[in-house]
Amino acid sequence: MKDFDDIDFYNIQFGDKKISDFGGYVGSSDGGLKQFSLLPTRSYVTDKPLGSNTTTVFDSSFEPRVIEIPTFFDDISGDKIRRLAQWLDSPTPKKLSFVGDDVYIWACLDSTDFNVQLSSSDNGQIPLKFICFDPFYYDINETQHTLTTVTSGTAYEYTNSGYG
Repeated sequence: MKDFDDIDFYNIQFGDKKISDFGGYVGSSDGGLKQFSLLPTRSYVTDKPLGSNTTTVFDSSFEPRVIEIPTFFDDISGDKIRRLAQWLDSPTPKKLSFVGDDVYIWACLDSTDFNVQLSSSDNGQIPLKFICFDPFYYDINETQHTLTTVTSGTAYEYTNSGYG
Protein backbone atom coordinates (compact mmCIF):
# COMPACT_ATOMS: atom_id res chain seq x y z
CA MET A 1 0.00 0.00 0.00
CA LYS A 2 1.28 3.46 -0.86
CA ASP A 3 1.56 6.49 1.40
CA PHE A 4 -1.41 8.84 1.55
CA ASP A 5 0.78 11.52 -0.05
CA ASP A 6 0.86 9.43 -3.26
CA ILE A 7 -2.92 8.98 -3.49
CA ASP A 8 -5.11 11.47 -5.32
CA PHE A 9 -8.31 11.58 -3.27
CA TYR A 10 -9.80 14.01 -5.80
CA ASN A 11 -9.56 11.59 -8.70
CA ILE A 12 -11.02 8.09 -9.08
CA GLN A 13 -10.33 5.42 -11.65
CA PHE A 14 -13.11 3.14 -12.85
CA GLY A 15 -11.98 0.53 -15.34
CA ASP A 16 -9.53 2.11 -17.78
CA LYS A 17 -10.46 5.79 -17.33
CA LYS A 18 -10.30 8.46 -14.63
CA ILE A 19 -12.92 11.03 -13.64
CA SER A 20 -10.38 13.74 -14.54
CA ASP A 21 -10.45 12.49 -18.17
CA PHE A 22 -13.93 14.03 -18.31
CA GLY A 23 -13.00 17.27 -16.54
CA GLY A 24 -14.32 16.18 -13.14
CA TYR A 25 -13.01 15.62 -9.63
CA VAL A 26 -14.19 13.93 -6.44
CA GLY A 27 -15.92 16.49 -4.25
CA SER A 28 -18.60 19.10 -4.67
CA SER A 29 -18.79 22.70 -5.79
CA ASP A 30 -17.88 23.76 -2.23
CA GLY A 31 -15.00 21.24 -2.05
CA GLY A 32 -16.76 18.93 0.43
CA LEU A 33 -16.12 15.18 0.57
CA LYS A 34 -18.12 12.32 2.07
CA GLN A 35 -17.29 9.54 4.47
CA PHE A 36 -16.82 6.07 3.04
CA SER A 37 -17.66 2.84 4.84
CA LEU A 38 -14.61 0.58 4.87
CA LEU A 39 -16.31 -2.55 6.18
CA PRO A 40 -19.07 -4.51 4.48
CA THR A 41 -22.35 -5.31 6.22
CA ARG A 42 -22.93 -8.90 7.27
CA SER A 43 -26.42 -10.35 7.58
CA TYR A 44 -27.24 -13.32 9.82
CA VAL A 45 -29.94 -15.98 9.82
CA THR A 46 -30.56 -16.91 13.45
CA ASP A 47 -33.13 -18.68 15.57
CA LYS A 48 -33.73 -18.87 19.30
CA PRO A 49 -35.50 -22.06 20.41
CA LEU A 50 -38.43 -21.66 22.82
CA GLY A 51 -37.37 -21.78 26.43
CA SER A 52 -33.69 -21.23 25.59
CA ASN A 53 -31.35 -18.30 26.21
CA THR A 54 -29.04 -19.22 23.35
CA THR A 55 -29.28 -18.09 19.74
CA THR A 56 -28.16 -20.36 16.94
CA VAL A 57 -26.61 -18.85 13.82
CA PHE A 58 -27.63 -20.89 10.78
CA ASP A 59 -26.15 -18.75 8.03
CA SER A 60 -24.35 -15.48 7.41
CA SER A 61 -23.47 -13.57 4.27
CA PHE A 62 -22.01 -10.25 3.22
CA GLU A 63 -24.32 -7.64 1.76
CA PRO A 64 -23.17 -5.70 -1.30
CA ARG A 65 -21.37 -2.52 -0.30
CA VAL A 66 -22.80 0.74 -1.64
CA ILE A 67 -20.30 3.58 -2.09
CA GLU A 68 -21.54 7.05 -3.01
CA ILE A 69 -18.84 9.32 -4.41
CA PRO A 70 -19.69 13.00 -4.93
CA THR A 71 -18.20 14.38 -8.16
CA PHE A 72 -18.16 17.87 -9.65
CA PHE A 73 -17.65 18.93 -13.26
CA ASP A 74 -16.74 22.42 -14.41
CA ASP A 75 -18.20 21.69 -17.85
CA ILE A 76 -20.70 18.93 -18.60
CA SER A 77 -22.27 20.58 -21.61
CA GLY A 78 -22.54 19.04 -25.07
CA ASP A 79 -21.48 15.44 -25.52
CA LYS A 80 -19.37 15.29 -22.31
CA ILE A 81 -22.28 13.99 -20.25
CA ARG A 82 -22.95 11.29 -22.87
CA ARG A 83 -19.29 10.19 -22.90
CA LEU A 84 -19.32 10.14 -19.08
CA ALA A 85 -22.47 8.00 -19.04
CA GLN A 86 -20.96 5.61 -21.63
CA TRP A 87 -17.84 5.19 -19.49
CA LEU A 88 -19.81 4.49 -16.32
CA ASP A 89 -22.39 2.17 -17.91
CA SER A 90 -20.80 -1.25 -17.58
CA PRO A 91 -22.68 -4.57 -17.66
CA THR A 92 -19.85 -6.22 -15.72
CA PRO A 93 -18.00 -5.00 -12.61
CA LYS A 94 -14.85 -2.94 -13.14
CA LYS A 95 -12.01 -1.99 -10.81
CA LEU A 96 -12.78 1.15 -8.76
CA SER A 97 -9.99 2.93 -6.90
CA PHE A 98 -8.55 6.30 -6.03
CA VAL A 99 -5.81 7.30 -8.48
CA GLY A 100 -2.42 6.37 -7.04
CA ASP A 101 -3.81 3.82 -4.58
CA ASP A 102 -2.74 0.20 -4.96
CA VAL A 103 -6.03 -1.37 -3.81
CA TYR A 104 -9.29 -1.56 -5.72
CA ILE A 105 -12.79 -2.93 -5.33
CA TRP A 106 -14.94 -4.51 -8.06
CA ALA A 107 -17.93 -2.23 -8.66
CA CYS A 108 -20.83 -1.39 -10.97
CA LEU A 109 -22.57 1.97 -11.21
CA ASP A 110 -26.10 2.10 -9.83
CA SER A 111 -27.54 3.49 -13.06
CA THR A 112 -30.94 4.06 -11.46
CA ASP A 113 -29.37 6.86 -9.43
CA PHE A 114 -27.37 8.76 -12.10
CA ASN A 115 -28.75 12.26 -11.58
CA VAL A 116 -27.07 15.51 -12.58
CA GLN A 117 -27.58 18.50 -10.28
CA LEU A 118 -26.80 21.57 -12.37
CA SER A 119 -25.14 24.48 -10.59
CA SER A 120 -25.31 26.67 -13.69
CA SER A 121 -25.80 26.07 -17.40
CA ASP A 122 -22.37 24.46 -17.87
CA ASN A 123 -21.28 22.88 -14.58
CA GLY A 124 -22.84 20.37 -12.24
CA GLN A 125 -22.57 17.92 -9.43
CA ILE A 126 -23.15 14.19 -9.93
CA PRO A 127 -23.23 11.82 -6.95
CA LEU A 128 -21.99 8.49 -8.34
CA LYS A 129 -23.37 5.50 -6.45
CA PHE A 130 -21.40 2.28 -6.96
CA ILE A 131 -22.58 -1.18 -5.90
CA CYS A 132 -19.84 -3.62 -4.92
CA PHE A 133 -21.21 -7.16 -4.89
CA ASP A 134 -17.86 -8.52 -3.70
CA PRO A 135 -17.45 -6.15 -0.75
CA PHE A 136 -13.69 -6.50 -0.18
CA TYR A 137 -10.66 -4.56 -1.43
CA TYR A 138 -7.89 -6.51 -3.16
CA ASP A 139 -4.27 -5.94 -4.12
CA ILE A 140 -3.95 -4.67 -7.68
CA ASN A 141 -0.96 -6.95 -8.23
CA GLU A 142 -2.80 -10.10 -7.19
CA THR A 143 -1.46 -13.35 -8.61
CA GLN A 144 -3.77 -16.08 -9.86
CA HIS A 145 -2.66 -19.69 -9.51
CA THR A 146 -4.15 -22.48 -11.60
CA LEU A 147 -3.90 -25.96 -10.12
CA THR A 148 -4.23 -29.02 -12.28
CA THR A 149 -4.68 -32.54 -10.96
CA VAL A 150 -1.64 -33.20 -8.79
CA THR A 151 -0.80 -36.40 -6.97
CA SER A 152 1.74 -35.84 -4.25
CA GLY A 153 2.50 -36.80 -0.70
CA THR A 154 3.35 -33.16 0.08
CA ALA A 155 0.81 -30.76 1.62
CA TYR A 156 0.60 -27.31 0.01
CA GLU A 157 -0.72 -24.16 1.62
CA TYR A 158 -1.92 -21.12 -0.33
CA THR A 159 -2.68 -17.67 1.02
CA ASN A 160 -5.05 -15.13 -0.52
CA SER A 161 -3.29 -11.78 -0.18
CA GLY A 162 -6.54 -9.83 -0.69
CA TYR A 163 -7.83 -7.56 2.03
CA GLY A 164 -10.69 -8.87 4.09
